[in-house]
Amino acid sequence: MILGGIALLGTIATCLFNCVDAYYMPGLAPINYKEGDKVELQVNALVPSINHQKKIKAIVPYDYYHKGFGFCRPDDKEPKQARSSLGSILFGDRIYESPFKLSMKVDEKCKFLCKSSIDDFQKWFLIGKIKENYRMDWLIDGLPAIQSQIDGEQEPEIASIGFPLGYAKDKNTVYIYNHYDIQILYHDVGKNYNRVVGVSISPKSKKTESSFLTKPNCETAEPLNLALKSVDQIVYTYSVTWKKSDITWSTRWDSYLAVKNSAIHWISLVSSFIIVLFLAGMVALIFLRVLRKEILQYNSNENDAMSEDFGWKLVHGDVFRPPQRLNLLCVLVGSGYQIFYMILLTIVFALLGLLSPSNRGSLTSAALAFYMLFGFSAGNNSSHLYNSYGGTNRKSNVLYTIFFIPA
Repeated sequence: MILGGIALLGTIATCLFNCVDAYYMPGLAPINYKEGDKVELQVNALVPSINHQKKIKAIVPYDYYHKGFGFCRPDDKEPKQARSSLGSILFGDRIYESPFKLSMKVDEKCKFLCKSSIDDFQKWFLIGKIKENYRMDWLIDGLPAIQSQIDGEQEPEIASIGFPLGYAKDKNTVYIYNHYDIQILYHDVGKNYNRVVGVSISPKSKKTESSFLTKPNCETAEPLNLALKSVDQIVYTYSVTWKKSDITWSTRWDSYLAVKNSAIHWISLVSSFIIVLFLAGMVALIFLRVLRKEILQYNSNENDAMSEDFGWKLVHGDVFRPPQRLNLLCVLVGSGYQIFYMILLTIVFALLGLLSPSNRGSLTSAALAFYMLFGFSAGNNSSHLYNSYGGTNRKSNVLYTIFFIPA
């Protein structure tokens, strides 16, 4: 009681100060870079996306270094896989290091990455994945790269997270993106330290020629058509541009989490709420009319002992009768409690900022942990309902609860 009172007084005292501010807890400490420090670019698995017809053509994710893509590897060695949480793995994340060499505040122009020779299988594989709308997902300092349009000096406006592998104009014209214009926003925190606060990538298809004696020329406007039989190699290049930004590290996720066209969402929610109220009101009026009619009829015949039951009187005795599959009902109700508590606590933790988007998979990991934690709730509520209906075989109820929907 004393500790509870002290906590309550502390909360009230905190609310009285106007200087108190709230923000989400990032979950990961910021990384400070000096000019010239290495900034790591990581690559994630390629996944299919929805096309302009709102259709998805594939469901299988592929590792970035799958042999069918033939992408450049870091110094021709086996790339190291980054550590991932359980939730991140379940969502298909396969994060690896990349051969891209980025340095803080050091611009690069048309830098050669590698020349990849492709055989017929790899060409067929790449063309198929481009037509199936596979997208690439890159990460810089934990921030997912976005494909965006940049107007003048304005900050990039998010179009979509990730960018496509290429695009198919028609059956015989399939372009692959082999040049990447990378723009990175950084925030100066003083003492020659900087933090990454934004990443955008503009992929392009370029028929670039390169050799040991000549540097790649990225000024060419001719795209690289994979469908041509003469294409047997792909030259990968990239450019890097660093841009100073006023975005702070603690708010760098705001642009990712911002809701576009919130007014439209509110109008949709309000209209749906009004429709639900209207339908509920109509159903309630119908029920009231039926009940009122039956109550009047019941009162008019209350002196008639031989009158038969009718209406709601016919079912009032069936409400508390045990169902035929009592065990199944109790198990489903108990598991429903378990899932409800899991969702409730996950939402509370997310609203409090304890599940940061910078920690990939934290939301899923927390949901799984809460689901296992509230396994006792499923057993308790299932057993309570089973006993209230007069169930006698408690062991079967316990076994059903454990194995039918396992925690």
